[in-house]
Amino acid sequence: MENFETGTTTVAAERVVEAYNREAVAEAAMEQALIMLDEKLPGVMQLPTAEKVPVLREMITELGATIEGTDIPLHNEHRDVVESLARLLRVEETRLDFESVLSRHPELV
Repeated sequence: MENFETGTTTVAAERVVEAYNREAVAEAAMEQALIMLDEKLPGVMQLPTAEKVPVLREMITELGATIEGTDIPLHNEHRDVVESLARLLRVEETRLDFESVLSRHPELV
């Protein structure tokens, strides 16, 4: 972006635009991930956590990435979607671990 008074490039403004663009891409990718999940198994996000985890793993694998979601080929057209699915998977796995601890220690409830 150019500052019209001085004719200089405003780095701070460019960073804001880049951050906004990254957020917009991440939001669109998450929306696409949820749509793809729902197409694969309608209502999947309403399922118990233990049933969501395998579906998320399968979808990540189908899109050409490892389960960890970190080994995504740079040319993968679904890269942003896979990263969103990987975030969802981490959340659900954490929730599953938490539920497991609570089931073993009912006094914590």
